[in-house]
Amino acid sequence: MLAGKLPRLSTITIEDAEWAIGSVRMEDIGCLATFSSVRDLHVVNVTLTNVAQLSRLVSALPQLRALWCYNIDCVQKQQVSPAALPLNCATLNDLDVRWVAPAVEDLFVQISRASRQKPDFAGREFHI
Repeated sequence: MLAGKLPRLSTITIEDAEWAIGSVRMEDIGCLATFSSVRDLHVVNVTLTNVAQLSRLVSALPQLRALWCYNIDCVQKQQVSPAALPLNCATLNDLDVRWVAPAVEDLFVQISRASRQKPDFAGREFHI
């Protein structure tokens, strides 16, 4: 319902949050796909249950082009498998990641590699 009231929403910021186990369901994250105009995502001072939540969040925003993640921690320390990369990771133009948990850093290194394998991605900025 909120997406219909904000049809031109271009930026989502998630700040000072703790996504405890069970507090944010994967299907709830998927509902963000209704915000089809979101191109920028800022995630700042957030503790996730696992890195899959962040991967799902990025996937849920089909027009996402810029992603900034600062001070992100994960309760579960496992690495993400390449199969779990966000579906739209190759469309990111700007990626800025600072002070993140190793599992989060690994996710973004994989996203960066996937994006750079595409021949039309020259000029993209990735800061990890």
